[in-house]
Amino acid sequence: MQSTDQSGRILNDSRDNRQSCRYNVTFIPRTFLIGPDGNIIGDLEGEDLDKKLVEIFGE
Repeated sequence: MQSTDQSGRILNDSRDNRQSCRYNVTFIPRTFLIGPDGNIIGDLEGEDLDKKLVEIFGE
């Protein structure tokens, strides 16, 4: 059974899903910023993601 939050994101209600736990995915869709080396730079959204992108790429 899936549940959603007020914005319509699907919440992860499966506690035994190892990948969800490993990457701290608590809802879908989830945004990860991944660097050219394949490592996760950040788990950001909204203004925080915008600020990080400006930091990396400039305005």
